[in-house]
Amino acid sequence: MFFFVLGILFFGSSQAGSGAHSTLDFIIAGTQKGGTTALGNSLRKDATEVCLTHGEYHGLDFVNAKKHFVGSSKRRILNSETSCNKTSPRVRYGIESPLFMFTFTDAQATALKRNFPGIKLIILLREPIQRAFSQYKMEKARGWKGTFAEVVQASIAAGPEPRTRKKFYGSYGHKGSIVWRGFYAEQLDRIYSNIDKGRIHIAISERVFSGPAGRHQVYNEVLDFIGAPHVEEFGNVFTRPAAKCKSAEPGCNLDLGVAQVLRDLYANDTRALYQRVGVIQEWEDWYKANGLPPTQV
Repeated sequence: MFFFVLGILFFGSSQAGSGAHSTLDFIIAGTQKGGTTALGNSLRKDATEVCLTHGEYHGLDFVNAKKHFVGSSKRRILNSETSCNKTSPRVRYGIESPLFMFTFTDAQATALKRNFPGIKLIILLREPIQRAFSQYKMEKARGWKGTFAEVVQASIAAGPEPRTRKKFYGSYGHKGSIVWRGFYAEQLDRIYSNIDKGRIHIAISERVFSGPAGRHQVYNEVLDFIGAPHVEEFGNVFTRPAAKCKSAEPGCNLDLGVAQVLRDLYANDTRALYQRVGVIQEWEDWYKANGLPPTQV
């Protein structure tokens, strides 16, 4: 029953009304705080033959939350694409689910294989220490209590959440998983074991963040990957406003002592990641600039 419900979630119903379609071509699958929102907004605004759901879809953050797969939620997803030409034979349909690579399970993989054997995943990877701190600042603005050091300490002490369909959910604001979302090699291995590598595109977030030229190159590489036409120039898009933070405010700046703790924690996973995708020089430059040890490869 789970697989059937997950199948109809992904645009598989002919009852969605006019403009409905029966395929899903790609998922912007993570990482959270890696620039998934900016990528999604840019594709909606400038790539006229790409159809994305309106905003992020968080139904897959909760692996066993069936309420996200049926009824009004399903109809909203099926009919929420914006700013795209649904009549074009070249149009590509996708969803933006920034926690997908973290919450990915064998059950999801089986459902995807059965319903959309050609689906592609787009993954943006951001240096994991900065990813965690960015999430902390976002969630602190939403009401999280405690310093970054305290949140990191609690997350490490709690350990990774058990990966079971019944219990594991990786919820969007869950403090306990803030550290564990940065173990990218482990997440990619789980995906690679279920989905052909040729259907997975890895982009580096820092190259998007470097400026318009880097963003233009990375985004057009994404369009190449999904088989959509290039965009001549990507405009600025609305993203979440930066958390209001004064430089003298406690917790506003990254504590390099906490950064060292996380660097030690992530070192083996980052080394394993480099063995899969190559050395990410932007990360190594940041480590050097902040007095953190380089990755031994």
